[in-house]
This record gives sequence, C-alpha cells and structure tokens, in this order.
Amino acid sequence: MNTPPLKGRAVEQAAVEWVMEYERRQGRAPIDRRYVRDFPGDIESPPRVIEIKATATSFRGWFLPLEPIQFEHAQADPDFHLYVVENVGQGDPEEFTLRIVVGEQLRDMTKRSAERHYFEVSWPTRNHDATPVLTMPDEGQVARHETVIRASKPSAAPTGAGKASTADQAIREALESLGGEAQAFEIREWVETRYPGRWISLSTTIADLAHPGSPSSPYPTERRFLERVTAGRYRLRR
Repeated sequence: MNTPPLKGRAVEQAAVEWVMEYERRQGRAPIDRRYVRDFPGDIESPPRVIEIKATATSFRGWFLPLEPIQFEHAQADPDFHLYVVENVGQGDPEEFTLRIVVGEQLRDMTKRSAERHYFEVSWPTRNHDATPVLTMPDEGQVARHETVIRASKPSAAPTGAGKASTADQAIREALESLGGEAQAFEIREWVETRYPGRWISLSTTIADLAHPGSPSSPYPTERRFLERVTAGRYRLRR
C-alpha cells in the first residue's frame, strides 16, 4: 500500500512523532515541550534539549532557522541538540533520515549565522554531507555509534516554466503547491526549481509579504498574503 505524501504542518507533526519514538528506542524519556513558552526546543529528552528541524525534502545547501533563545543555547548549552529530520514528505517513516547537530559543530555553525528576525545558521553542503545520517533502530536495539547509514535523496519541486510573472505570484504558487504552509527555505527551493535564476532576494520578498509585516515593505497591506507561523515558517492567510 502506498503511503500518502505529507505537506505543511503534517511534515512537522510526523517528524516530532518520529523523533519521540527514536528517543524512546535510545532509552530516553522524551516529553513534547512545543507549547511551553520559555523552553528552547521542541522536545525535552533528559539530558538532551532537542530542537527539531523537519523538511519534506532536504536541508542540503540551505540554512537552519533558530529563534534567539535557541541560538543562545546552541552557542553555550552542551545538551542542546538540533535534530534535522529530512525526506519526511514522502510519508513513509521508514524512509525518514536524521542528522544530529550538536557540540563543536553546532557552535562553529553559529559563527557563520545571519541575523534576520531569527538567526539563519549556516549549514554548508560539506557540513551537511559530513553529518551522520541515522534511521530508526529496531525495537530493543540502541544505536551505539553515529555512522552514515545511507545518503538521503532529496526530492525536487516540478521543473519547467510556471505561470508566475512576479516573485510574489511565484511565492503564492509555491505555497499552494506545498499545502498552504512551509518553511521559507522550502518556498525558496520550490521557486528556484520551478523558475531557476528568475528572482533574487526571495527571503526579503517573503518577509515583505507577511501581514502586517514591516512598514518598509513595498507591498500594500492588502496585498500581504502571508502569515508568519513561527520563525522562518509561513502560511497563506485565510
């Protein structure tokens, strides 16, 4: 039986459930803390504090958005872990992959961050490829070493000419294709694949289209069709 693909918020939820199960199989006791205001991550799995970054495809060559409290912990807290769950969109948990970024690698990445309304933590392709890929261990089996199990194969947005003639039209088209909600990097990836080299500064355009947004936005308030869900994540306004 084919597994239905996942989009939007379903990608995040599937990744959280997958990580919770992964932590239990590692012998830890994870607790979902996503709705605890001052907690710096998504999951507390003592001694680990885990922030999950999930994507339908791959983060390879893109950035990892961190909120200020997460950025601070990434620099100073040895128990703060980034769990990067990729290949979620195809829907089959057995095909999800996990890369854990922690310690010196994470601190080094924060040195190349760019501050927006959040922090874009640089994750160059060489770092992405050097980070071990983990899959779910069998029940009763604990992974003793972080080794590369297999290479993830990111899927791509459809290629070819689309209908959009402006960047904002392309962003709307991307979100509609991605289920109405997505990370900024997923929107950019979709647009760049469908319209290669057509527009630059898509991150700025995405931010300018958020409602109510910045007074400096060139788009009138009534044309701002995005709603900021969390740092780096947007959805179409209803």
